Amino acid sequence: MEKRLVYHHNMIGHEIKEPSQIERVDCNLIAKVKNIPFDEEKWIYEQSLDRKNRYLLGTRGNKSLICCGVNPSYASPEDLDPTMKRVESFAEACGYDSYVMINLYPMRATNPQDMHLEVNEEIVKSNLEHIKAVLSGGNCDIWAAWGNNISSRKYLKRCLEQIVEIADLHSCKWYMIGDITKEGNPRHPLYLNKQCDKKKFGIHEYLEKMQ
Repeated sequence: MEKRLVYHHNMIGHEIKEPSQIERVDCNLIAKVKNIPFDEEKWIYEQSLDRKNRYLLGTRGNKSLICCGVNPSYASPEDLDPTMKRVESFAEACGYDSYVMINLYPMRATNPQDMHLEVNEEIVKSNLEHIKAVLSGGNCDIWAAWGNNISSRKYLKRCLEQIVEIADLHSCKWYMIGDITKEGNPRHPLYLNKQCDKKKFGIHEYLEKMQ
């Protein structure tokens, strides 16, 4: 899978109107996103022009673990956040030589409660196109890692269903690490111990149980 990142300048801050609370959160977070040079032979990195949405972040290799979270934060190549550092360490512990982080919804937000109240179909479409490119090789191992944050927005279930549809087309296998949460969700990487305990995850049964 060959991907190349085109660098873009931050276009935030040109609106005259008073920003909303979510816009202020976006600006504060996007300011943390580093646009520093990185090795394109090592890294996979795709984001929107304004850096508000991140679609893919990971490394290239022959045996990749695809990690599916809820939404991205400020992480970028050579500047991983705590979640991405855990993903990197678990991928290595589980015997993979690389990893790619995908998300149910691509809007950058450190707190999922800061995500859009209503779904933005345009960025969901772009997200699915990038995910399709990653999974099209077939037989990918996908780590379900969204934790209880999936309940923060109603539209996230549909986002997951669309990703599962793509994964099914390409014979991907779903896994989780650690035990299921009390709410019945696969655990978020930050809430796992350091032991790699990868087990099969029944994604279709999970979707049936979701309200």
